[in-house]
Amino acid sequence: MKKNFINQSIFAAFVAGSLLLSGCASMYLKSGKQAFNDMKYQDAIWYLEKGLAKKEDPTSRRMLAESYLHTNNFTKANEQFAQTALYPVS
Repeated sequence: MKKNFINQSIFAAFVAGSLLLSGCASMYLKSGKQAFNDMKYQDAIWYLEKGLAKKEDPTSRRMLAESYLHTNNFTKANEQFAQTALYPVS
């Protein structure tokens, strides 16, 4: 009985941790998109990189690539655009 309780506790902690991390990723991506729309490209880069490290999003990846272009970081822009090419066409 005690072992079952421990397994359930571990599972609940894992689920809670997963939800927390995905929530953080969404917050970073939302802030990054807002910074991009406000033409604050350095801020957008910071937020979008943090969010994309946790959760993949095609629109955010494109915005990150364009933010690098606007800040004249062509190498990083090229890397990000190359990753957007891997997304399936929708």
